[in-house]
Amino acid sequence: MRHDTLQFEPIRRSVYRAAELYEGFDPARSSSWLDTTDFRIYAEYQRQGGAVIGDDYVATLRALHDSSMTQLTARIIEHRRVVAVMGGHRLVRGDHAYRQVAELGRQLAGAGFLVTTGGGPGAMEASHLGAALSREPEDRLRDAIDLLRREPGMPEGLGRIVRDDGSVDERAAAAAHAWFAPVWEVATSIADPVASLSVPTWHYGHEPSTPLATEIGKLFQNAIREDGLLAIATHGVVYAPGSAGTLQEIFQDAAQNFYESYGERSSPMVLLGTDYWTDVFPVVPVLRALFRERFDAIVHLTDDVGVALQFLLDATPQPSRLERCLPQARVQPEEY
Repeated sequence: MRHDTLQFEPIRRSVYRAAELYEGFDPARSSSWLDTTDFRIYAEYQRQGGAVIGDDYVATLRALHDSSMTQLTARIIEHRRVVAVMGGHRLVRGDHAYRQVAELGRQLAGAGFLVTTGGGPGAMEASHLGAALSREPEDRLRDAIDLLRREPGMPEGLGRIVRDDGSVDERAAAAAHAWFAPVWEVATSIADPVASLSVPTWHYGHEPSTPLATEIGKLFQNAIREDGLLAIATHGVVYAPGSAGTLQEIFQDAAQNFYESYGERSSPMVLLGTDYWTDVFPVVPVLRALFRERFDAIVHLTDDVGVALQFLLDATPQPSRLERCLPQARVQPEEY
């Protein structure tokens, strides 16, 4: 049900797939980035004022979109063991940290967890890459990362791809196209990817959402996305190295665990990178002081992906808030 003047459907029958979001993308034509559904929605979002919009009608339609997307996401996670992976969006393709997170995604999916991220670049992309290829031999993952290294770092300046006057910076669009092309090549080469869920947002729409996720619950409101990711990841959250955004997620998760916001048991937190989380950003002393005698049961600090996986396997979390509410509030696509 697409409104005549809008680029998005206010009430969705399904979450997004990469083929829908990136319809029109042509690896051989740099201007094709502007033709994709995803970019058209983002450009419209920016021209209408971004998150702060004066048009109540459009704001209401966005809210309908995000509500239906949330309910559809609830159906995807039903009876699934969901683990979220958080970390820096500027993790460079091919670097040690990127490869480590990709291996983490591979092991998590191989153990039956539904890998979930914010759907952006860096650690998020690496997680979905590993998950998608978790049924494949290890050398397939290495080969994929080697291909991605053709465009190792996300280009600078994408935040201004849509200027204040609503025009498009074609140079930035061409850079986004070049950076996206190899991951599109990898994604479309995987015949039977293992399922994973991403929850990106058009608030950060200048950062291309990874096409490696099989289910994409893209939203307009970033606040819904931030809280929602942590709420559904009751089988744990792994924090790879990152900066301000990752720190925000750590302490938001800690608050949910401290107050047991979604039930009597806490969601395990894994800090991947001992030196990073004790020296670069020393969050461990704060979390230890916060949780006290509960610290070892909730938080685990490690450099080893296998140890991280075992900690999550040993945890006994509860169903997510969304999963618990499903019998009372289930989306029925046929009703649309």
